[in-house]
Amino acid sequence: MIYANNENGNRVSGDLGKLISAVRNGAPIRIGWTVEHPTDKSLKVEHFADAKFITILGDSTVFAQIEPIVGQTPSIKDKTVTLKENLEWSFSASSLGNNDSMNINTKTGEIVDHRP
Repeated sequence: MIYANNENGNRVSGDLGKLISAVRNGAPIRIGWTVEHPTDKSLKVEHFADAKFITILGDSTVFAQIEPIVGQTPSIKDKTVTLKENLEWSFSASSLGNNDSMNINTKTGEIVDHRP
């Protein structure tokens, strides 16, 4: 891992400059993020994906977007992942800790939701 930040954009480990150099040098980049219950840290889901499109803003911030995937609903309790019919999910994350996601109905093209 070259660089990790938390949801507030604070560095957890690694070096942002090395990440920016790796992007500029064409290294394959993967991103990962965790969704966690606010009080019960054992209730969490971790996701990882190859970055499909990467942006560097002002030599200091990296944005990585994944290729859209079929929407899914993970269940920690049942230990299952259920795919969502006719739903495509897109996601972009940044080294500032913010992200953006969007669900699109694949039949109608309608944006079902768009949120950080």
